[in-house]
Amino acid sequence: MKSMGLGVGYSRSFERRVIHYARHGRILNVNKLLVFFQIVICFIISLVFILNIESISHVFVSHAIYLIKDVSVENKEITNSIRVFYIKYDGRFPSIYEVIIYIFSSVVGIFLAKRIKFISQHIIIYIQFLFFILLCSSMFFYFIPYKFPYDSTTFSVLYILTQVLIFSFIPAVLGLSLALFNVSLTLFLTNFIVIGIALIYSFVFGVVRYVVMLFILNKFSYIWMANLFFNLGPLLDMIYISGVYSIYISIISDRYRKFTVYWRWIY
Repeated sequence: MKSMGLGVGYSRSFERRVIHYARHGRILNVNKLLVFFQIVICFIISLVFILNIESISHVFVSHAIYLIKDVSVENKEITNSIRVFYIKYDGRFPSIYEVIIYIFSSVVGIFLAKRIKFISQHIIIYIQFLFFILLCSSMFFYFIPYKFPYDSTTFSVLYILTQVLIFSFIPAVLGLSLALFNVSLTLFLTNFIVIGIALIYSFVFGVVRYVVMLFILNKFSYIWMANLFFNLGPLLDMIYISGVYSIYISIISDRYRKFTVYWRWIY
């Protein structure tokens, strides 16, 4: 009987008039109106940039020409109504001796990279990737150099088009991703400041990279063209755009996580 009494008493101690659901997490109380406005504004900015590719390429090249000598600015018609400006700077084909040296250096580099102990495995794989592309390019120039389909003009036009399009899509990409964190007007305005910083960085980095690439093609030959595109091309742009996004999100997460007014629980 005592055990039954204890059992009844024990069960009554856990009686509740209201049983609350378990809370699975919390999400931001975003301002849907600010989210809508930011997405619309950013897509309009990107559209304006795309419709003015010719003007943007001219501004881009006008700044790049200050960093390199003995070059000329030319333009090429892409469509019936769009022309792209680019820098005319001749590259050169590698000699057979250069090709042999690059083949030997690439093979040695691929095998020696495995023996590096003081850096992470990810960096070692990346180094091997660089040498592998150089090896493939060297083998191409050793066996069939006469079939190489590109020159500095083709590369220059392709780079300008790629850079201008990436520059144009930054507002749309960052605007859409950052809009999901709009909890206040302050954050809404800060998002546009971050997008502006990303655009400035993209412009400055793109100009410097363009000049460096043309210099390498002129002084060290077309054998480096594939490496330049795969390792200093669009992939690198995605990395720094993701970096800007990650750093900014980390900052605002630390800043707003203590303000419960901006959060709500989900069940």
